Amino acid sequence: MLKTIVSSILAIFLALFFNSYLGKKADSLLIPLIEETFKNGLAYLFNVSPLPVHLIFGLAEGIWESFTNSKWLLLGNALLGHGVYGAVALILWSKPYLAFTVAFLLHALYNTYILKITGGAK
Repeated sequence: MLKTIVSSILAIFLALFFNSYLGKKADSLLIPLIEETFKNGLAYLFNVSPLPVHLIFGLAEGIWESFTNSKWLLLGNALLGHGVYGAVALILWSKPYLAFTVAFLLHALYNTYILKITGGAK
């Protein structure tokens, strides 16, 4: 359990650090690439299930986005989205590169869709 928490916290802060240097245009591809690399990569390195790492990450992202945008719906949205990416990664975990690739593609497609329907505002 401790390894899961440590890998989750590392993924959160590393993604926050790297994402802070990117503009909104990076949301559709680069940010999902960074986030999935840290979530799945650290889960793999720490030898823990990717699902709780994704859920903890989603909780942190949802809380952050809810406070910064004053929209509490974003909390559920982040938990659900990252939970789906984590569940997919878990299902494919016997092939880590495939797990990462599919989770990244789903994340990128979702972000692209959200940016399209919101006109770029997340």
